[in-house]
Amino acid sequence: MKRHLAIFTLAVLAGASSAEAALDLGKTTRTRLGNGLQVVVVERPKLPLVTLLLMVKGGAASDPQGKAGLTSLTVEALRRGAGARDAKALAQALDGLGATLTANTGADDARLQLKVLSKDLGAGLDLLADLAIRPRFDAEEMEKEKRQTLAQIEQDRDDPRTVAGQHFFARLFPGHPYGRPAEGTRSTVETFSHEDVVRQHQAWFVPANTLLVAVGDVGAAGFAAEARNRFGAWKGAGVPALHVAAAPPVKGGTVLLIDKPDATQSQVRIGNVLVRRTDPEYEAIHIANTVLGEGFTSRLTERLRVDLSLTYNAHSRLAAQRQPGAFLVSTFTPTETTRKIVDEALELVRKARAGGPSAEEVDKARGYRAGTLAIRLQDGAAVASAVADVEVFGLKPDSLPTAVDRYRRVTFEQAKRAAARLPADLYVVVLGKAEAVRPQLEGLGKIEVIPYTQEP
Repeated sequence: MKRHLAIFTLAVLAGASSAEAALDLGKTTRTRLGNGLQVVVVERPKLPLVTLLLMVKGGAASDPQGKAGLTSLTVEALRRGAGARDAKALAQALDGLGATLTANTGADDARLQLKVLSKDLGAGLDLLADLAIRPRFDAEEMEKEKRQTLAQIEQDRDDPRTVAGQHFFARLFPGHPYGRPAEGTRSTVETFSHEDVVRQHQAWFVPANTLLVAVGDVGAAGFAAEARNRFGAWKGAGVPALHVAAAPPVKGGTVLLIDKPDATQSQVRIGNVLVRRTDPEYEAIHIANTVLGEGFTSRLTERLRVDLSLTYNAHSRLAAQRQPGAFLVSTFTPTETTRKIVDEALELVRKARAGGPSAEEVDKARGYRAGTLAIRLQDGAAVASAVADVEVFGLKPDSLPTAVDRYRRVTFEQAKRAAARLPADLYVVVLGKAEAVRPQLEGLGKIEVIPYTQEP
């Protein structure tokens, strides 16, 4: 999925209390238009810039059965013409403003982000309203976007790291939206019709399902009027019902081996379902995981890279979402040391779970997490994304300003208790040369072998 590598970074926004110190992100004002569109303004006037973010709930989880990747294609296609502008005219308008437009689809939502100079805010809002409400979906441009998506999928298939990750999530979340690549697969994308894209947009791009965020050199009262002028007449049916169930953790004792006969290295993925974004212990779990596998002084790095020279990179992360997401250890190693690195990684997780971090490790992890988040939230785009996270994941509205302080308040005892929640059962995925790797994996459990060419 597109956001698996980044989704944990701002996953620290749950469980604020009024007694916690607040980070001054800027005056924040929330309003709701008559049609249901939510508008949030964060005033940060130091630089003449504004980040506009339009977030629509649903994301890849809203893809119809057998149509994985439809939301992603729909969102990407928005940038190929809207309102009176075709694809070329839209690109020229963006260039003329010096604006940057990005689109992203995650498991639980889809986002358009536009950065403009504050003096061009009105023109930027005009473009964003066209994109959301009046996409052209010209047939020729749709085919171009479809071909580009298929080309990207093929390019990803040439990257063993991507393939290993896709199969890990597919096996961890079988038949579940969190297990599907947000961009889909070749077999699903090839089936998309023009009508599929139009229907997906009409169903989910409705004002009551949408959040508009503005961060930067902008006043709340003026922006509310500007937003009402552009979006106030936007109509749409009711928000579609979407229920994403919590996926149960998988049982250990099974190894998936993805056979790539020409591989000289093995990609290794280990983990299980663990935690949702609103978990009251999320910050403590994040601290425990930081000790295990985030940063250059983590246990995974120290043991697998520094001590044993098995790899150049080893890390663990939390892909927490609206429902429980994955705890994932990722690394790679030469073919001949595949079993060694798997055993060592499993043992490091077991030790972290059984013994927890030391007081010194917790202290360093607290500083690292709080410091990196505080620095990140100096950026307007990061603040806009975090505001959207609050809405998507059902967090408390006052949770963002206190996020940094909640990291600082995690105690040694809390981190130790949280470490004990790391999975005891761990699913293992290895991508490598099966002829050489399979004998090494004997004894870890039942081994299932699939070809590298098999879709996740």
